[in-house]
Amino acid sequence: MVASKQRTMKFEQVAKHFRQNVAPLSASHPGIPSAEVNVKTWHFAFNRLDDLPEILILGREREFLTWLFHAKAAKPWAIGPADLDEYVRVLAAPGAMRAALSYYRTAFSPEGLAQSRDRAERKPTMPVLAFGAERCVIEAVDAAGISLVIGWL
Repeated sequence: MVASKQRTMKFEQVAKHFRQNVAPLSASHPGIPSAEVNVKTWHFAFNRLDDLPEILILGREREFLTWLFHAKAAKPWAIGPADLDEYVRVLAAPGAMRAALSYYRTAFSPEGLAQSRDRAERKPTMPVLAFGAERCVIEAVDAAGISLVIGWL
């Protein structure tokens, strides 16, 4: 017997009645990442939403950015108070939040993903210099089962 979140109460009632015939089973929802992966990847889905990020963040840019830098930065101490002030100033400017979120709304739309897949099939004709980092979100994205296509520009 398997129960989804909505059917758990009914499942418990049936399991108690037929206790000898019910084997315990514990499984997480395949679409819900671990806490560690969630901290690294939540923004892909959240930033794509229409209007909700603006509703929740506008007027609270400092709180949002403080949490973001402490939770996601490999070296959170690298963003000092003056740096945070500048990030807040820029993000609070008229239209800045919408512009920042537009990347996610465009790149991860069905059209944006199709364009990325198309670009990934064509190799560049000129030399490319690529930089990496010791820590990045790619491992967490892979662990969450999120499919990203990194294509050539």
